[in-house]
Amino acid sequence: KRTFPKASVSILTNGRRFRDYSIVRKITTVNHSRLEFGISLQSDIAAIHDSIMGAAGSFADTVLGLHNLALARQKVEIRVVLTRQNIHRLPHLAEFIYRNFPFAVHIAFMGLEITGLAENHLDAIWIDPAHIAPLLKKAILILRQRDLDVSIFNLPLCLLPQELRPFARDSISPWKKAFLPECQLCTLQHRCPGLFATSTHQSEGIRPLQS
Repeated sequence: KRTFPKASVSILTNGRRFRDYSIVRKITTVNHSRLEFGISLQSDIAAIHDSIMGAAGSFADTVLGLHNLALARQKVEIRVVLTRQNIHRLPHLAEFIYRNFPFAVHIAFMGLEITGLAENHLDAIWIDPAHIAPLLKKAILILRQRDLDVSIFNLPLCLLPQELRPFARDSISPWKKAFLPECQLCTLQHRCPGLFATSTHQSEGIRPLQS
């Protein structure tokens, strides 16, 4: 805040430590007007969230942490990574978010970056994004109809039906954003979020689009 007072600052976290309101109070003393917390929430079911996060009790901690941040009037973004474990619950999760965290300034549904631990557990977590459109569409409509701001991160336009493409954001860092050879024939490449160059696995549905 002292060095770059006008810079936006995003803190990406599982939010578990914020179950302790005294920690949240310490953060608020910084009084940074452009500070935002990106909190991972992977399901409306505690067992599913805990399994994805690899820590028992993390769901309860995260939910309490979200409410503590809201109580302290901090800006909160909720981030949902799209995996095999949680995809079938997306509409339920959207309803859960609306009913419990209507204060969220943004909700992001995020495609997987297949690297590191994700690569080691590919069979358990990977589902081709080309196959999730109906459930993703339901979830996004639930949130938009309640006037919540929602986006899709890390998925190329060709894996989304046309009605979901306006929600796609250019969210991949430039240094690890890439396109496949077939993308060179796509007339929408200039506004496509692209792919993770770091991912060892890509969707079979990637194809050039013609505007």
